Amino acid sequence: MVDMYIVGDTEYNFDPNRVETSAILDLYLNQVRILLKTPKGSVMGYEDFGIDLEGLVFEKNLNEGTIKSEIEDAIKLYCSMGRTFTTNVNVTFFKGTSRDMCLIDIFIDGSKRMSEFIK
Repeated sequence: MVDMYIVGDTEYNFDPNRVETSAILDLYLNQVRILLKTPKGSVMGYEDFGIDLEGLVFEKNLNEGTIKSEIEDAIKLYCSMGRTFTTNVNVTFFKGTSRDMCLIDIFIDGSKRMSEFIK
């Protein structure tokens, strides 16, 4: 299986010369990235696909544990390659000036592979 290489220059294993990838971990990270960056309800026929991270963090007034569970449950449901890896999510809130901030770290097989900072 080959997929587009959609890694940002600050992310795990970034290589500016790659256009596609067939590495299983890269493919799985692509699935997780797409899930996290897709607003819920924006994919026709899959109204529950996607995670609106900003809404999840700020609009629903949920605690770290609930946000962690929602993200982990969505990954298990929608990221088929997740069965190959052990995935954990860590959610941490920080005080901001106008509103709180949230750091979401994704650990795969015990190593941090992805972070999303919501402010």
